[in-house]
Amino acid sequence: MKTAIKIFSLAIIALTFSASVGAARLKIATLAPAGTAWMKEMKAGAEQIKQRTEGRVKLKFYPGGVMGNDKSVHRKIKIGQLQGGAFTPGGLAQVNP
Repeated sequence: MKTAIKIFSLAIIALTFSASVGAARLKIATLAPAGTAWMKEMKAGAEQIKQRTEGRVKLKFYPGGVMGNDKSVHRKIKIGQLQGGAFTPGGLAQVNP
């Protein structure tokens, strides 16, 4: 259920973003390994977003920490290299206690 809420939140953000631009590719990093249930849910949500926006919004995931740890991902979001990240509460607390 919590995963569905996260995907729904991601969809709302993407749909809001798509209303203001013609097309977008949102890059999202996470420590969740590829092939896990969490990544499968996120990819399913990304496919729904792509379909509902008629391909105007696409999400690209960087799983397994390939973009670095949570702190690195936050920094990359701030500088515009990434548009988002999927964090655990512990990962958020490390960056912003």
